[in-house]
Amino acid sequence: MPMMSEQKEEAPNSGEPVCVLCRRAQVNPDICGRTFANGGLCAHEFCLFFADGLLEWRCPMGGIFGFSIGAVQRTIQLADQKVRT
Repeated sequence: MPMMSEQKEEAPNSGEPVCVLCRRAQVNPDICGRTFANGGLCAHEFCLFFADGLLEWRCPMGGIFGFSIGAVQRTIQLADQKVRT
């Protein structure tokens, strides 16, 4: 099974990349917040804010909504490990 960070899924017929945290592409922005992509990662604003342990890594500048690409990747890896155990 590929890790979440390795998957390049797209919504059917949209060509739109999916959020690496919730794995959804076409969502209501009032529910998931804005969608942002950077460094090969795509994520919804609220998915980032509610991801376990990620909020402590937020900084005012850079990455995705103030979260560094490395911190997002670490969060994805931790989530993958939790799913496997």
